[in-house]
Amino acid sequence: MPFSFSFGYIDALWLLLLLPVVVVLARKGGSGAVLRKSSRRLSIAIRLLIVTLLVLSIAQLQFVTTSDRLSTVFLMDVSDSVGADGKSQELDFTRKALQTMTENQQAGVVVFGQEALVEKLVSQDKTLGNLESTPTTSYSDLAEAVRLGTALLPGDSQRRLVLMSDGNQNIDEVRNAAKIAAANGVQIDVVPLNRSGGPEVSIDNLQVPSNLRQGEEFALKVAVDSNYAGSARLLILQDGQVISDKSVDLKQGSNLFTQQLVAKSKGFANYSAKIVTDKDTLEQNNEANAYSLVKGGPRALLVEGHPDQHEASNLQAALTQGGIEATVIPPDKFPSLSDLTQYDSVILVDVPANTLTSTNMSVLQAYVKDLGKGMIMVGGEESYGLGGYFRTPIEDMLPVELQLPSKLQTPSVAMVMVIDRSGSMADAYNGPGAGASGIAKIELAKDAAYLAATQLSNTDQVGVVVFDTQSQWQVPLGPMGNPSNLVSPIGRIAPGGGTNIYSGLAPAIEALKNSTAKNKHIILLTDGQDSEGIDYHGLYQQAQQSGITISTVGLGEDVNTSLLQEMAKQGGGRYTFVDDPTNLPKIFAKEAHLAARSYIVEENFTPSVADPSPILQGITGTPQLKGYVATIAKNTATQALVTDRNEPLLATWQYGLGRVAAWTSDAKGRWATDWLSWKDFPKFWSQMVRWTVAENEAGGLQVQTKTVGNRIYVTADAISPSSQYLNGLDVQAKVVSSSLDSQEDVTLTQTAPGHYEGYFTPKNTGSYIVNVQGQGSSGGTGSDQDINLTQTVGAVAQYSPEYKQLGSNEALLKDVADLTGGHVLSAPADAFRDDLRNTTQQEELWPWLLLLAILLFPFDIAARRIRFSITDLWRGFRGKSPDKLAVAGAGAGSGVGGSPGSPVNRLFEAKQRVNNRHNFTVNGSEQGPPAGKTGGNAPQAIPGYYQPTAAEQAAAATWDAGTVPKSKGLFGRKKSKDAPASEGKSGKPAKTAKVAGDKTSKVVPTEEETLVSLVGKFGRGGASSPPAESGSPDVPKAKMSQAPATKPAPAPPPPPKIQRTETPDDMADRLLKAKQRARDKN
Repeated sequence: MPFSFSFGYIDALWLLLLLPVVVVLARKGGSGAVLRKSSRRLSIAIRLLIVTLLVLSIAQLQFVTTSDRLSTVFLMDVSDSVGADGKSQELDFTRKALQTMTENQQAGVVVFGQEALVEKLVSQDKTLGNLESTPTTSYSDLAEAVRLGTALLPGDSQRRLVLMSDGNQNIDEVRNAAKIAAANGVQIDVVPLNRSGGPEVSIDNLQVPSNLRQGEEFALKVAVDSNYAGSARLLILQDGQVISDKSVDLKQGSNLFTQQLVAKSKGFANYSAKIVTDKDTLEQNNEANAYSLVKGGPRALLVEGHPDQHEASNLQAALTQGGIEATVIPPDKFPSLSDLTQYDSVILVDVPANTLTSTNMSVLQAYVKDLGKGMIMVGGEESYGLGGYFRTPIEDMLPVELQLPSKLQTPSVAMVMVIDRSGSMADAYNGPGAGASGIAKIELAKDAAYLAATQLSNTDQVGVVVFDTQSQWQVPLGPMGNPSNLVSPIGRIAPGGGTNIYSGLAPAIEALKNSTAKNKHIILLTDGQDSEGIDYHGLYQQAQQSGITISTVGLGEDVNTSLLQEMAKQGGGRYTFVDDPTNLPKIFAKEAHLAARSYIVEENFTPSVADPSPILQGITGTPQLKGYVATIAKNTATQALVTDRNEPLLATWQYGLGRVAAWTSDAKGRWATDWLSWKDFPKFWSQMVRWTVAENEAGGLQVQTKTVGNRIYVTADAISPSSQYLNGLDVQAKVVSSSLDSQEDVTLTQTAPGHYEGYFTPKNTGSYIVNVQGQGSSGGTGSDQDINLTQTVGAVAQYSPEYKQLGSNEALLKDVADLTGGHVLSAPADAFRDDLRNTTQQEELWPWLLLLAILLFPFDIAARRIRFSITDLWRGFRGKSPDKLAVAGAGAGSGVGGSPGSPVNRLFEAKQRVNNRHNFTVNGSEQGPPAGKTGGNAPQAIPGYYQPTAAEQAAAATWDAGTVPKSKGLFGRKKSKDAPASEGKSGKPAKTAKVAGDKTSKVVPTEEETLVSLVGKFGRGGASSPPAESGSPDVPKAKMSQAPATKPAPAPPPPPKIQRTETPDDMADRLLKAKQRARDKN
């Protein structure tokens, strides 16, 4: 097999230019140790090899092999959509192709449906029997087949896949798998399988509402596809029981059939649709399934703003007729939050804001936003802006704005606010929201006056009169202009003395009499009793003659209720009793709206549909209306119905977890006269209520199911009552089929804040019940309570798309071939055509090179730190131990251990010579050997004295003979065989020198003798200090032992004592370094 080398990063080879630098640094650098030339060269060679290996690793050296062998894997589609003819066509094509395979080619076989299975491994076997692999045939996963075939192909050959299929994939995307195959050098050829079509009728889908209320009417829709025109029977089943059986006429193409049904029993309802015809090819696609969760009938709470007028009676009757239980209460009976939860929706029927407390409004807001319930506001003369809902929680909940639409043509208004500033108005209100020190009632009155003025246009006239025992114009009647101009004068109102209502009312009426405005209105506010005996009839007559209306507001329990009610009645206005001063601003704002009559539009019009809405399902037309309250739709609101002025009539939106609808007309005889007799009036209102409660029972866990391919995905969103995402929950789903033949547990994993996902693969078609439970701790939601959420939904497993996609998708197969450079094959022999480039396979070598460089590093250290010769290595290689080497050296007359020319041997030789030339000393005193202990020329063994070895004695005898062994000296210079030991470097006698304190001349020792003497002193080992040497250095030790006892010559002064700080090995190393320096100098 041809091979070559390549580099992944060839520019890194420029680093090889650093090799000379490595050589220079290795020669100049070092740790100071003296190396032989051979050791130095070996170290440099190892370093160069290490650097070369590192550079090749950086360059990513690769070993490349080339192959011309071809491997082909046949991918055979055995799903139901190809039919028996298609399977036979695949087998025949594959067998014929295998017979054309040559010696340099090999093949394998993969069969696939929902799964891909290996039928035959890649080999040179040309036979293929009947298929033994049996994948699920109800789906086609072409992508999985391509992935498995690619993995089956060997990497050291040319690679090709032959995909035989009708191209009708319904799991995954084969184009993505083809792109990956192309990136790996795999070519895909395709063989389209053509299946002859026949008459086919199939149910495309079955639609029913997923949530229903008991008694609710709904439409079941069946979509049927047919490739011919004819007749058939359509059966509708609920929980396995036939509830409808009728004949239908089919047209070629799509057909839609609708069946009206009523949800009767609670719980899950399984619906099935079956189509029966005489001419059909596949039966698997003749049935579809759907489910609905039928809940108990919804309950609605109607809050009636004017119980004496029975405004809610029409709505109550309509809802009852629509299957909704409706309960009517007055505003003062508004329930608490716990009691309110028994209702699914709350309907405010023309309820003024002042009849609801701030607590009532907060409860209603939490009921919708946090508990997912519904709310509907019905219009009237005291609803929306007219009802004083400005700056309240109800305004935030509504899908419409309550502010005055600037585009409306409003009549001119003159309004005077008459405000009591008696001393009692300085009393503090200590109710909710007032703070620790409370709020003075006069401050709330000033805020109300300013707010009422801002509800009018800049051209309207506004005046403010304050009174106690007498009156004063705080803001003279005139055009309002910029509302900010009223802040200062109204803010200067201060409490005073008693109460005289007449003094304040009279100048107000007199000023309005002279005004030319179309609407003239007075708002009177007081918290006390008026002076007795005052006749107001004259003022009433003046007001009535001038078209002035009077509304009164009594604040607190001390007011003269009968007087204020009489004033409002005579003045054509309204009396409002207020025990909570915080309601003053919205009451004044309401009076301003009523004065301007800007919110009421009274004219005949026919509503028109703006946006589609389930509320209007089955409603094709509506009667006329005679009026409504003008509003503006908020940005995210849906306008189901609008007026002829394109203003919202029916607006809806999602508020928190709940839903809110706004109906700006009324539900009584003033504006909706024609609607009360309309036949769809009950249906319209019942569908509106059902829309508000359609998705309000999630219990903090909102679960949905979706079918993708052969899987059903389950998603759950966990939300706390405060609209916070719940994270880190343990979410489990229990899946049970409606036929109870299978069940499965599914774990949902968190994929986003509060969002959990999981899936299951249904085994059969039909409906499944999915119960999802989420458990955990509240975490960061603000409390430490445990969380236990649950929700039950349904899921439907329809028949596989395999039975919808008839025919061959040749366009998809051609795309797959084009993505990989393949072809559409017609001849079996083309499966092994030789048109692919030779395959190259690259193997990365840099990991092995890097490992080798790391292994060589210790050898570089050894070459520089450990001293050895080639001879030592050779002897070690031959298996001689150090003990054998030492014996061999001794037998040869060498020193102890080592080769004759080794440094260690030479040091021992020097040591022997020193020992043989000097006498032994004990405890520092000179003495010869004891009598009778010597004999011959060799010293006898004396206890306590240093005992020379046989080799040392032989060396001493050589020394006594006056010759030096034939070898290099300590410093590498050869000595003549017979040169006297006392001669210096050139054989000349050693120079003499005088010693201080001694007139006798003494021979100066040579450099070698000095060094050897030092070694002798510090190289002797033993339990005690080595004996000191005595006697003349010129007299051999053996001869001195035989001389007659005479007075010894004066001994030279002993050499200075040297502190022993080095071991013999250290001393030898230092001597070798000195020798090397001497060589370098020469």
